Amino acid sequence: MRSIKLGIITGACVFLLAGCSPFINTNKPQWKIGQTVQTSTLPSAVVQFVDKAGQRIGDVHPKITRATTDIDDATQKHMYRLEITGDFTYMSHHATELSMIVDADGGAGAFVYPNDNAFNQINLNKSH
Repeated sequence: MRSIKLGIITGACVFLLAGCSPFINTNKPQWKIGQTVQTSTLPSAVVQFVDKAGQRIGDVHPKITRATTDIDDATQKHMYRLEITGDFTYMSHHATELSMIVDADGGAGAFVYPNDNAFNQINLNKSH
């Protein structure tokens, strides 16, 4: 009888202690495609990449006006789709709005179908 009481008390203590332990969430947040992101929360490496790209075409500090999450189909890397505004000039082309994709770590990126204000495609791979 004494061993039964001791077993019940031990079991109750284990049960109570297990309920007192803090829950630790080991799941990483999921990257959701197409999720709008506050531009002020973008990683600094992404903003720096955009600044460098903007500088290449005439605006040292372009403004990021829209950011959404995406995943590169080929590499499965997380990335951002960005809309930027500024005073962009490349050769004879002038644009005030451009679209970009940038890796979430800011390591790489590209302009997406860059067009000037007259809707002429800008070949940013061409040296001037």
